[in-house]
Amino acid sequence: MNPPLINNEFLLNPAGVGEPGVSPIAAALCNAIIAATRTRFRELPIGKPTLV
Repeated sequence: MNPPLINNEFLLNPAGVGEPGVSPIAAALCNAIIAATRTRFRELPIGKPTLV
């Protein structure tokens, strides 16, 4: 079974191609940590020493 073909179209954007997806990643990661630990962290970076 062959997967369907996907057409990619890039628009001219001064921010570049990869940058628009970077901003929501930090918020999604923080929300996942909040859901798992029930603790809201107010400062970044959130690392292993902060979570323990």
